Amino acid sequence: PRPSRTPPVPARSTPPPLPPLPNVATSPGPLPPLPVTPEVESTATVGEAILMLRAMVAAANADHELDTEERARIERATTDVGVSEDERQFLRTEMEHPWSLKKLAESVSSLELAREVYLASLMAIDVDSAAEAHYLRKLAERLGLDQMAVEELEGLLEPEDLDE
Repeated sequence: PRPSRTPPVPARSTPPPLPPLPNVATSPGPLPPLPVTPEVESTATVGEAILMLRAMVAAANADHELDTEERARIERATTDVGVSEDERQFLRTEMEHPWSLKKLAESVSSLELAREVYLASLMAIDVDSAAEAHYLRKLAERLGLDQMAVEELEGLLEPEDLDE
């Protein structure tokens, strides 16, 4: 037999043992805080924010007219949360092509999200027409919100919030 030309593999050294964990019951003072890491927005959060914008635009378009007051209300709501110019342009595009009530309702995946969509829709409009009232009733129905939930959500908004 011929000798192997591969060098021998060095023996693995075992890492040193970790120091023991402190006994919380006998440790002096509180434990140090965990390091803070910057928050990263999840895809779900971004998707939900976009859905809220679409809900506002669709509600404002309930009477098939997105008037200047409704546009200003939506833009004010987004300015209050500090949107970028790209996001503002996205909003303008959405205002030109509002989602249908059906498409909006189909995009909602939970009861909590349904409540948020209804609330965003309610914030976007001043319910001053039969078309807008009808839209909100149909939206609540398609989102699976009963009358008690609708009244609760409507109660969250102060009268001055609805008149801005």
